[in-house]
Amino acid sequence: MNRSALHVTAAAVIVGTTVAGVAFAATPLDVYIPALGHSVPAEKAGPIQHALGAGDPAPESAEVAPAPVGAPDVLPGHVIGPDVPVPVSPQVLQPTNGWLAADGRTLVAVYAGEAGDGSGTGRFVIVRQDRLDGRQEQQIVDVAGSAVRIAGAADHRGRLAFRTEGGRIGELDPETGSTTLGR
Repeated sequence: MNRSALHVTAAAVIVGTTVAGVAFAATPLDVYIPALGHSVPAEKAGPIQHALGAGDPAPESAEVAPAPVGAPDVLPGHVIGPDVPVPVSPQVLQPTNGWLAADGRTLVAVYAGEAGDGSGTGRFVIVRQDRLDGRQEQQIVDVAGSAVRIAGAADHRGRLAFRTEGGRIGELDPETGSTTLGR
């Protein structure tokens, strides 16, 4: 085969592949979905358009929302039972009880229990939320031994008393996450 025949054959293969690729990428059965920015097969277009709905019913406002009016909510610290929903994954914590307090700006929730991995480790999850700017942080504090339960509200130093399933007594500082465990 001479050189010019080889070039013609190579050009024909490239053109044929390109035409087939364009034909495959934009078949008449594809439907363009503007919200997605590309085409999808016709049999998927209906369910996708249904799921997307008829546009954005509530576009984001350019105006800043006004600050809340009235006095901030103050919630004295108190123990909460196991029936209160815990906003922590069961893979992180198997809860026994908790403690909740708010000073009007910061809400602090302490959830006690056992690590969700089945290791038997006692665990506290401390959730702090700045209620004015919406920031939230979570701190995990593990305690050697077995599951923990908050035994009483905060003392004059702000520390929570807790008891392990094995009967040991300790204290948790919800502000720093530090614990002390007695015998």
